[in-house]
Amino acid sequence: MPKPYSIDLREKIVAAYENKEGSMQKLANRFKVSKNFVADLLKRVKQTGICAPKTHGGGHPPSVKVQGETFLKVLIENKPDLILEEIRDEYKEHFEPVSRSTIDRTLTRLKLTRKKRRCLIPEKIPKKIIKSNKIIK
Repeated sequence: MPKPYSIDLREKIVAAYENKEGSMQKLANRFKVSKNFVADLLKRVKQTGICAPKTHGGGHPPSVKVQGETFLKVLIENKPDLILEEIRDEYKEHFEPVSRSTIDRTLTRLKLTRKKRRCLIPEKIPKKIIKSNKIIK
């Protein structure tokens, strides 16, 4: 997300408009901002008397709460070879259901990795090589 325009620039635009140095469109061209920005800025100053940018809204709250994060940490510690669907199903038994993507994003944010167990021991791997779903002997 781009940074908000500086307070200095905002004050210059408001001062120029109050001194009748041009229309909103001319001020927008002069200060290299959009006409909508100038209109919104002037409306905000008129209503509140403040030309500072609005604060960030905060975004969407996470679907997995702190208790769910703790549950996932313990689950991955005890069963590190579960796949995402299995983790989601275990989570769903105790908490509100969430998507597989939500589980993945939460595990990534918590820096939890899932260690897969090896299906075969290297000495017991047959001499067959699997390529493009075809078995070559």
